[in-house]
Amino acid sequence: MAAKKPDPSVYLWVLDRLKVRSSEALAIEDSRNGLLAASRAGLACVVTPTPYSADDDFTEAAVQLADLDHHPDRLGDPVTLEDLKFWHLHAGRNPAA
Repeated sequence: MAAKKPDPSVYLWVLDRLKVRSSEALAIEDSRNGLLAASRAGLACVVTPTPYSADDDFTEAAVQLADLDHHPDRLGDPVTLEDLKFWHLHAGRNPAA
């Protein structure tokens, strides 16, 4: 597996090893290439950009967050597992796999 992101092979390999369908998983990435790799593998993706990737295009993301410690709608609260489940459920993703 020599290909680097945005090639989806690492995600496809992990999904296969875990015996999980892409529709059952959620990726968390911090760059455009990571988001593209996840999207190309059929995964919904939450993006938390770094200072280096802050200006990237994250159009395909289920949601873009500053970080997981600060919920965008609940001041002072971190992102919870329930939040991630909600964004996953409502993400427009590739229905394949």
